[in-house]
Amino acid sequence: MKTNILLCLLILSFNLLFGQKIKFKPLTTKEGLTNNSVKDLISDKDGRLWIATWDGLNIYDGNRISSFKHQQNNPLSIAGNIIIRFQKDKNDTIWMLTNNKSISIYKGNGVFKNYYLENQPKDITLSKTGYLVIIYEKTFFRLDKGKLIPINESEIENSDSIAPLEKYLLKKHTALVINDVLKDDEGNIWYATRKNGLYIIPNTTDNVDNNRIDHYIYDQYSPYSFTSNEIEKLYQDDFGNIWLGHKDGGVSMAYKNSEKITTIIPHPLNFPHLPNETIRAITKDSESKIWLGYYTKGLFFFSNKTKCFLPYTISEAKNNDDLNRIRSLYTDSSGTIWVGTYAGIIRIDKKGYKLYNAEIINAFPDNRNYAFYEDAQKQLWIACWGGLAKFNLTNNAFETYKYQEQLTSFNIRHFIIEEDLIAIATEEKGVLFFDKQKGVIKQITTNEGILGNSIYNIYYDKKTKYYWIATLGGVSIYNLEKGIIKNITEKEGLPSHMVYGLLPNNDKIWISTTKGVAFINKLNYNVSSLSPDQGWQAEEFSEGAAYQDQKGMLYFGGINGLSYLQPNVYNQPNYLPKLKIVINDDENFGSVLKKEYTDNSLTISINSIEFSNTKSPVFYKLEGIDSSWIRLDDDKIFYENIPSGTYNFFTKIRDFEHTKKNVFQLHIEKPFYKTLLFYLSVLVICCLLITLFILRKNIVSKKHQKELENKIIKRTTIIENQKKNLVEVNRNLEEKNKEILNQKETVLALHHQIKNKDFEVDKFKTFVLSSFKPKLSKMLAQIQQLEKTAVSNLLHLETIGLVQLISEWDYLNQVKDLGSLKPSQIHFKNFITNLYEQVHSEKTTTKAVFKYVNNTDTDIIQMDVLRFRLLFQYLLNDILKFTEDNDELTVTCELTLNTILLKVETTSYLLEEEWHNIQQFSPNYKAAEILLNDLEGKLSRTNASSFELSVNIPIKTFLKEEPAFGKVILKHLYQKENISKEIPVTLVLCKEEDANLVYQLVKHDDFQLVFEHDIQSMYSAIQNLAVQSFILYNIPFTHECEQLLKHHKVQQFPVIYIAEQVDFIFEEQALDAGINTVIHLPVSVDFIHKKIMALIHQYQSQYQSKIAILRNNLEKKPILNLQEKIVKQGMEIIKNQLGNSEFNVDKLITALEISRTKCYRVFKKVMHQSPSDIIMNLRLQKAEQLLVLGHLNISEISFECGFNDPKYFSRLFKKHFDESPKSFQKRKTNNDIL
Repeated sequence: MKTNILLCLLILSFNLLFGQKIKFKPLTTKEGLTNNSVKDLISDKDGRLWIATWDGLNIYDGNRISSFKHQQNNPLSIAGNIIIRFQKDKNDTIWMLTNNKSISIYKGNGVFKNYYLENQPKDITLSKTGYLVIIYEKTFFRLDKGKLIPINESEIENSDSIAPLEKYLLKKHTALVINDVLKDDEGNIWYATRKNGLYIIPNTTDNVDNNRIDHYIYDQYSPYSFTSNEIEKLYQDDFGNIWLGHKDGGVSMAYKNSEKITTIIPHPLNFPHLPNETIRAITKDSESKIWLGYYTKGLFFFSNKTKCFLPYTISEAKNNDDLNRIRSLYTDSSGTIWVGTYAGIIRIDKKGYKLYNAEIINAFPDNRNYAFYEDAQKQLWIACWGGLAKFNLTNNAFETYKYQEQLTSFNIRHFIIEEDLIAIATEEKGVLFFDKQKGVIKQITTNEGILGNSIYNIYYDKKTKYYWIATLGGVSIYNLEKGIIKNITEKEGLPSHMVYGLLPNNDKIWISTTKGVAFINKLNYNVSSLSPDQGWQAEEFSEGAAYQDQKGMLYFGGINGLSYLQPNVYNQPNYLPKLKIVINDDENFGSVLKKEYTDNSLTISINSIEFSNTKSPVFYKLEGIDSSWIRLDDDKIFYENIPSGTYNFFTKIRDFEHTKKNVFQLHIEKPFYKTLLFYLSVLVICCLLITLFILRKNIVSKKHQKELENKIIKRTTIIENQKKNLVEVNRNLEEKNKEILNQKETVLALHHQIKNKDFEVDKFKTFVLSSFKPKLSKMLAQIQQLEKTAVSNLLHLETIGLVQLISEWDYLNQVKDLGSLKPSQIHFKNFITNLYEQVHSEKTTTKAVFKYVNNTDTDIIQMDVLRFRLLFQYLLNDILKFTEDNDELTVTCELTLNTILLKVETTSYLLEEEWHNIQQFSPNYKAAEILLNDLEGKLSRTNASSFELSVNIPIKTFLKEEPAFGKVILKHLYQKENISKEIPVTLVLCKEEDANLVYQLVKHDDFQLVFEHDIQSMYSAIQNLAVQSFILYNIPFTHECEQLLKHHKVQQFPVIYIAEQVDFIFEEQALDAGINTVIHLPVSVDFIHKKIMALIHQYQSQYQSKIAILRNNLEKKPILNLQEKIVKQGMEIIKNQLGNSEFNVDKLITALEISRTKCYRVFKKVMHQSPSDIIMNLRLQKAEQLLVLGHLNISEISFECGFNDPKYFSRLFKKHFDESPKSFQKRKTNNDIL
């Protein structure tokens, strides 16, 4: 007996030391079980695990546990709570024997069918034909339709005897009490004991004599131990998992293949010295001992003497904790171990250790070291947090090398060496390629396509010459000649986007991440994730803690310890999950579902049954509704308003076609109005109505017959008189014939005049404009007086549309009056893209494609923007009018050094047919010809077989955009002095890309222009500047715009709106909102100037005298109310205190001598901003100006703008401007260089 116990303890200690143990996942009441004592286990046809407890039935589907208990006064609930046995018959029906003389089966949807017996059965089993058999002491009964039918014992199915299997274990452990025995699919024999845990006899070639017996008991310190040594039941489910049913311990699942993963974690008995901390480095010495480097707890090695990990003591670490912060481990060719820390390098050999410190070694860049690599020349290269060091192993000294200074600004995490080329992984600066003879030859970042700039590991595949790069955003595969080969992210199956380690094995690359381990197939880049349920140290692994020894063993360190495996013998489980599907909360749905048209919605619940945290993707498709397969992201699928018809619902797993399954067929009935009964009803009603109509018609006919007889007499008299009149009419007709002949001659004369078509078109336009315009205006006025109805509103809209169309003709004539060319500089790409989207969205729904090609170094060009805009609109308008929905339209704009090439291609047959008429008669085309002539451009048909139009326009390109002279863009608080008080100020609100165009249209010596591009800046401008007129150019008429126009200061000066399109509805809305006039383009510049000056003089004549009198009475001071005076005083204080870091809202309140509430309310009413927002915005504006100047660094600018903390300033600046101060300054500097 003592010998057996000693042998058992030796086997157990071996397993504990080397970790080759099966790991278990417990399920107890904490996870949702109704009771921790389990009697039986079984799987249903859907793969779910049924758990019989002493307090009800539990069903586990891998995600959640559903429980069922007996309910008083509910005959549809389970008959009893203590379930003794499960038995599955040939129809996959699971029968449950309870302790209260009853048997139950589950019918689905929470309903049970119960059979109550007179006596308590001893057990239940199956007959040879697969039916349920109830066993009493010496009698056997078959349950048939609720009745017990006696049968002979010979009819019972013979169950496999476990007695022979018990003998294997009882030979060596005679005192054991075995509760259950299971032989799994691989031939391993599992033994469940009453008090001694679990025994397993492995079925391996080295255990044919069954001498090796693995023993597992409850370990309170292990996260992968089961929870009770008393095991009642063993069961293997449909996926090959072994389940243990405990008494007072719930259920435990043995992880598949977990015995092939060795895990070392802190344990008070097995590994008492290991700290509970993250492992950051791993290596093996020349004696194959494992060395581990911890985050802050130093260095540990495996002692063959104590069979435990022991700390390696560095005496200097007592005074310098950074020596215990291990970041890298490496074993060189001589067996020496190199340790990278935060305080330099530790060199360990059999004689002891030696320290290297960068503070006393010139060729050693930094004490923080992340990687080592020994090349073929016995040179040890070291990755430092500030460069790359080289140590000569022959001379035992650090040496400098060519171009070493190029790497001092880079924080290096990892590197690899291939001949003379070193690939270097950096922090936030991508990958460097360093040639030993040439220095840095290339740097790749996210701009070149890799997934992140923070690089953790690099692997070079010599066969493909591909670099595998582990980044913060995933894995990138790169080739020096081809560039990016492949990017692999979480979308492609990575467990996490943060990849730390890359280890090769045959045709796979193994990776460690923050969410587990996976491997990538080199051939097709498919990602296979390993389930975290297989006994890893934890789900999260750490940077630098990935190592491969000479035998190919893979080691991964993480937050809880170390896990390692031999990848060549590891087999990824390939079980496909089963699907539990519920339709409209019904588990028992049929293969064909029929629904009325009024009930045409569908709710489908799909639950993937698999007992692993790594879930297989499931796809579904309702054929006829879904055009392609859809990945299941949620348990429930909703379909609403399904049309009538027949549909099939399919599922498949992992995109495997052989798993495709037709779950059910759905048939939605036709609505009543589409049925034959409806048509017959309509026919009968119509026949009845026709019959009634005929009867009524006959009655009415008889009544009128008498009346007609009287009328005939009167008509006869009238006919006689008409005969006389016809003679007179004939005579008049002869005279009309003569007139017709004269008109024919006139028509012939007009036909000859058609030769001069332009003359005739102009006469027709003049006739339409003079004849129709006044009449349409009168008609529009009369329609507006009608009562507001749907008909009157439709007439109003149609009439306005006709007026706009006629008015557009009138405006087209004014393109001749645009004056001389007004070139301005623009960014052409944004301009042409916005212009195309505007024209296309307004005119048609045609499927059009817009292409932009830039063959220059810049897209800054000089051209007459207004003429080009109108030319583009007029030309494209005519083309779109004759392009139908099914036609294809391609608009290509190519920018070269001196020209703009605009090419239009379409498949429109109608446009091809009508193009000649467009050229002859279209007002838009005529206007486009005038504009094209002004721009010195050319228009031609480049393809006779299909419609292809080409327009060439000469332009000038510039490498640097120069601001237009005279255009003032202000930060209103600082630059008031730049505004002349003698010349009226005109405030312009427009889009930023339209600023140069508006400047060319509006500039004049009689007034100054101030441009703004957002509503909030307008409030500041009108508050701080002496504005005398206000121009809006092509701005959408939003609620914020209406509120601005209602501002009391805006109502003190004229407001002009310049529109590119004729829209009388919009013009009416604008005038109602307070805009004085609307100017439609095209129009001459002189007209705009005269209109603005006339409105300014008109307002001055109305208000100037009153203002002058008020100013004289108030000692020539501006009239400000009390709130405006407070704001003005406050703005001056803010302006003077912007550089004071201690200045804030409290100091402002103190200076103004008002309360906080009043200060906030006054600033919010006058400036539409809170005081704190104004202070912060003005400081950031000042910072923006200083960054553009470029003579101060970031810290100096932050202090100059009142920020004590440069980091806080940088975060605030990035939030406000969407880029950091450094990037902003660099971009502005690069633009100036260009």
